[in-house]
Amino acid sequence: MAVAQIGEIVEVVKGKLMSGDSSTWLASYSIDSRTLKPGDLFFAIQGAHHDGHQFVAEALLRGAKGAIIHRETKLPQELRSANLIMVRDTHQALIDLATHFRRKWKVKVVGVTGSSGKTTTKEIIFALLLGKHRTKKTPGNYNNLYGLPLGMLSLEEKDEVFVGEMGISEPKEMEKLIEIAQPDVGVITNVNPVHLEFFSSVEEIAVEKGKLLEGLRGERVAIVNSDDPWTANILARFKGKIISFGVKNSSDIMGKDIAWKGLEGGTFTVVVNKKEEEHLFIPLVGLYNLYNALAAIAVAYYFRVPLTAIKEKLAHFKGMPMRSRVLRFKEGFTLLDDTYNSNPRALELVLDHFKALTTEGRKIVISGDMLELGEWSEEAHREAGRLIANGGIDLLIGVGNLSRKSIEEAQKERMPPDSLFHFPDSSQVGPFLSSLLREKDLILVKGSRAMKMELIVDYLIKHFNLEGD
Repeated sequence: MAVAQIGEIVEVVKGKLMSGDSSTWLASYSIDSRTLKPGDLFFAIQGAHHDGHQFVAEALLRGAKGAIIHRETKLPQELRSANLIMVRDTHQALIDLATHFRRKWKVKVVGVTGSSGKTTTKEIIFALLLGKHRTKKTPGNYNNLYGLPLGMLSLEEKDEVFVGEMGISEPKEMEKLIEIAQPDVGVITNVNPVHLEFFSSVEEIAVEKGKLLEGLRGERVAIVNSDDPWTANILARFKGKIISFGVKNSSDIMGKDIAWKGLEGGTFTVVVNKKEEEHLFIPLVGLYNLYNALAAIAVAYYFRVPLTAIKEKLAHFKGMPMRSRVLRFKEGFTLLDDTYNSNPRALELVLDHFKALTTEGRKIVISGDMLELGEWSEEAHREAGRLIANGGIDLLIGVGNLSRKSIEEAQKERMPPDSLFHFPDSSQVGPFLSSLLREKDLILVKGSRAMKMELIVDYLIKHFNLEGD
């Protein structure tokens, strides 16, 4: 972790030590009192829905070594000698401290962005680099202006590579993330119609994603998807090293001879610079995950990880929760848990893989609303209904107001009315499924994060029996 004395931290964040001891050493940091560990320095972040100042006392009682605040906070008598640093803005203090350590040490930073696949790509990169380089990463889906700096505070002086996920949901965010991370390598997984409530077009999203490459430093390495139609626009003004990956267009890291093995994953041959080849197994489902793996292989190869090592590490990669995770139940049905998020392109890709799977039972799609699509919203949900109705799906369960449009369109496409169901929220779906599911059924669950589609999966895990438990 970023080890420092409170005195150094006070200086970096331009704060004032209100109480405590400036010689106290700190090595870990938190913005959430619920997950805080003893010894952490707690940043009392004031967000749109929660104010961390309300939890300073709780954080200190849970073992925090101190707190950074930007307004007076009432504490019980026994905590008034705690290490408290007053600043103008706690969020800016978090950013300043992370940026300080980024500049202080010589770590190479890989920034990963894209409309989908960021977290999985980051996790595969991390897995492929381990053993060859001292590597750290942003934890979980920590990819915004809070999560990225917090993740960077895990760095130590001897670390060689940091893999940072850089997610944006509105204009101007990427410049701020670049200022924090100062990336040397930029990975763009894809550009799709997401967050259109805040962006005027997909082109504007592409421009914002492309800013990652503009902000690269050092050798300036861009790792891009040669099959994505927006890549040429993004690279138009880029001057630096380009490493492309893909399965259709000629690429530096090329995937070919792809063979899927149902829900077990698949095999493919990776060709590097049209010279080196290796036959690999990927224990993840879907072409979208193959693209994520190719992007990660491009990063690993740049950092001189041999293909033989890449082969072994990829074969043992463990998928991320809620991202195309396969759950098999002893009652005989199987679930594809893709509940983390959804957008029109991501839904289309997972449906492509889902409809190609074979099963002796029924195929059931549980599709939640896709949010933040602005004026595209209704048509996106109608198109989802058409894709599902014409994709060999036996039952469609829509969740949320927007998903009514998917149900309407599926019915227009002659999907039988008794195969269509709708619920206003995800909490009601689990009990309904309990009486519906049969042996050999194959279920896909997907929806935007705010729809809490994981509640459906949690219900099934609680009321049925997972294989392996």
